[in-house]
Amino acid sequence: MDNWETLKNLLIEQKVLSQKETVSTVENTVIMQAVDQLLSTTKIEKALQILDGAIGCQTHCIPLYQKKSQILFDEGFRENAIQVLLDAHQKDVQNVDIILSIGEAYQAIGNHNAGIGFLDKCLELEYQGLEVEIILMKCNLLCSSDQIDEAFDLISDTLSHYPNDPEVHQIFNRMISINKMQETSESVIEQLIDCHPYSEQAWLTLGHIYYYNCKYAKARMSYEYAFLIEPLLEEAHRQYISVCLDTRSYRKALKVFSEMIQKFDLTADDLVKIADCYIELTDYKRAISFLEHAVKKDPLNDQAFYKIGLAYSLLETHSFCLNYIKKAIRLNPDNEDYHVLYGQVLYQLGDKKAAFKSFYNAIDIDPLVETSWEAFLTMLIHGKDYYRALDVLDEADMATYSLKFEYMKAACLYALGKRKEANHALEDALVEAFTQHQVLFDLMPRLTKDKQVKDMIAYYLFEG
Repeated sequence: MDNWETLKNLLIEQKVLSQKETVSTVENTVIMQAVDQLLSTTKIEKALQILDGAIGCQTHCIPLYQKKSQILFDEGFRENAIQVLLDAHQKDVQNVDIILSIGEAYQAIGNHNAGIGFLDKCLELEYQGLEVEIILMKCNLLCSSDQIDEAFDLISDTLSHYPNDPEVHQIFNRMISINKMQETSESVIEQLIDCHPYSEQAWLTLGHIYYYNCKYAKARMSYEYAFLIEPLLEEAHRQYISVCLDTRSYRKALKVFSEMIQKFDLTADDLVKIADCYIELTDYKRAISFLEHAVKKDPLNDQAFYKIGLAYSLLETHSFCLNYIKKAIRLNPDNEDYHVLYGQVLYQLGDKKAAFKSFYNAIDIDPLVETSWEAFLTMLIHGKDYYRALDVLDEADMATYSLKFEYMKAACLYALGKRKEANHALEDALVEAFTQHQVLFDLMPRLTKDKQVKDMIAYYLFEG
């Protein structure tokens, strides 16, 4: 019985083919559907029989080999699965998909050297530019087998031949970030740019390296070169903005945002970042206008509602901002910052009981977050609620730790006229965290003119 007859009988048995039909007219998609149907009922052996019959009839149909290999791999017959792919490779030695599948299979079973050897043989052939994918697969195998130096040399050489290939740069970036090779890679990319100064991908990669090494000015410059060369390179714009926000260069960030608005469809999160810049620049009304656009674009964006409330509170229109903060809390009740702001606004409006409840809601989310306690205490001290602040300090000391707590305690004690105790608290604070002493003056500006306090700080400055 020939291969066609065998396949016909199998398909008739599965009711895919009638007695009168000719098997050669059956589409491969029909065969695949029959195989999938058998797999869904765990008839693995029967599915493999159909694939073997089909392969016997159509020896150069690569998808049939791939399907059989996938089944064998899923069933745990990994070596057999690889052999099926190798058979397919013999039928079409320039099929890059099969080559990559073989590389991935060797990687999955941990036989990296066999995979590398196979890929090396493949690279002796001509692939009309597609060999870069095989090289990247080899690079992955080298990394998986801890041959990092060889992988780095290979990817560096590949960059010199494909200086503007995004995938090559992506692999390069991933490799150096995992293996902490930023300093070594810096010179590689700088040399690449010397040879290919108009490669936007090279400038983008150099920006990533500078950014990682905290060379922020150079990073910003590199990202800028990248999007000047390719104005539609969105990632370069976004990375430039990230550097600006990290370095508090808000006007520079806004300048690039204004260019992005003309080129890209900004997200609600982008609009929130623009508003953040305006909030930092104390242009609260403009911040609100961008936040309102963010809410229209994404009505479930809790950060946008929170920031609107924050902007209105900074404008001291406290009663107006409450609804926005409530919406933020409804959308995300587990963000302590929202409860803190709600408490601050309620306190400003004179509803102390509700304000304290809101602060404890924030603290209950995570008592170890010292910033919630610090915000609570700052509000109480500014509100001259010193005894209450001392009670809260006792609670805070039991829950978490902050370098600011002793300064806050000293501020309360000075305000209450308990100078001896205040001096002891200040001394403890200065010993433990001298660099934080500005906290005391922020909480109680009048102490900047207190000679004894100034002398104590000067003493510890000298001791330090």
